[in-house]
Amino acid sequence: MTVNADNSAIVEKTYDGSASVPEPTSKSAPTTRSGLVIGIGASAGGVEALGRFFDAMPPDSGAAFVIVLHLDPTRESQMAHVLSGHTKMSVVQVADHMQIATNTVYVIAPDKDLTVLNGALHLAQPAESRGHRHPVDVLFRSLAADQGERAIAIVLSGTGSNGTDGLKEVKAAGGLILIQDPPTAKFDGMPRSAISAGMADHIVAPEAMPEILVRYINQEYIAQPHDGETAATSAQPTIDQILTLLFTRTGNDFRNYRRSTIQRRIQRRLGLKNIETLASYMSELRSNAEEAPLLVKDLLINVTSFFRDAEAWKALASLVITPIVAARETGASIRAWVPGCSTGEEAYTLAMLISEEAALAGKKF
Repeated sequence: MTVNADNSAIVEKTYDGSASVPEPTSKSAPTTRSGLVIGIGASAGGVEALGRFFDAMPPDSGAAFVIVLHLDPTRESQMAHVLSGHTKMSVVQVADHMQIATNTVYVIAPDKDLTVLNGALHLAQPAESRGHRHPVDVLFRSLAADQGERAIAIVLSGTGSNGTDGLKEVKAAGGLILIQDPPTAKFDGMPRSAISAGMADHIVAPEAMPEILVRYINQEYIAQPHDGETAATSAQPTIDQILTLLFTRTGNDFRNYRRSTIQRRIQRRLGLKNIETLASYMSELRSNAEEAPLLVKDLLINVTSFFRDAEAWKALASLVITPIVAARETGASIRAWVPGCSTGEEAYTLAMLISEEAALAGKKF
C-alpha cells in the first residue's frame, strides 16, 4: 500500500522482480519539453527500487534523471547496463562536465560526488572519508541551488539518513519531494529518515512515482514558468481570498508577505493536488479542512542553514555590525534580535559575526 503525504490518495501496486536485463541498445534522441532535472538517491536495495521506478516511467517525459547510489569505489559500475533493461531512455555513467540532455538517465561514477550546475554534471573527489560520505545530500543541495522551485528529489531504499539534509534545501527552494513508502523498501532507513524530518510531499511505492511526476511536470507551476510579480498581480483577488480564508481557518496572517512568493507557493500546492486553477483551489480549501494547514506549512518553510543568503550576511556585517563594534567600548553591551529564526541558525550566525568582529577590533562585550 502506498499513501500520499497529504493523505489525498491510496494506491495499491505490485511488482514482479523477475525482469531480465538485456544488452544495452541504442536509444532514441531526447526531446525537449520540461527540461527538468530529477535527482534520485538510494543505497541498499536501491537497484530493485530503481528498476520498479523506470519500468513505469514514460521515456518521453522531457526530464533528465540523475542517480546517486552507494557504489563500490574499487570496482567498475555496471549500473548503467542494469538500468538499460528497465527503460527506453539512454542510460549513461556520468563523466565530468557532461551536458544534461532530456529523456536521459545519468548514473554516478564510483567514488565520486556528483553535482548539477548550469545544465551540466560535475564530478569531484569526496572530501570525507568512506563511511562518513553523504553523496545524496551533495546532489540534492546542488539540485536545489541550480533548479530552485523546479527541483525534484526522490529518495528510494537505503540505510541511514543520507539525503535528508539535502532534502531540506529542496524543500526550502519550493521543489517536489517523493519518498519511497517504507514497507515497499528493502531497507527503509533513508525513507524513514526523510519522512521523520517532514520532507515528503508524497510517500509512495517506486512504481507509483512516475504518474505523480508526469502530472506534476505538466502543471503550470513547472511547465509554464512566468514572472512571479505579474502573475501575483493578475491573480490578486483570488490570492486575497485565499489568504483571508487561511487567516480565518488557521490564525496565520500572510497578507503582508511578498505576493510573488505567496503566488508561487500556492501554485506549488496546485501542482501537488493536480488542480488547474486558483478558483478550483479555493474550493478545495473550503471543502477540505486538511488543506489549509498544509498550505500554511508550505508558506512557513522552517528550513535554514548557517550563513544562508551569504550576500545578505556580508552586507549586514559590513554595514551594521562593523560600525556598531567600532562605536562601542570594551565592556559595553550589544543586543541582537532575530525574528522568525526557525531552528536558530540565524541567531548563531549573527552571534558568530559579532564575535569575530569584536575579536578583530580587540574588544570584549
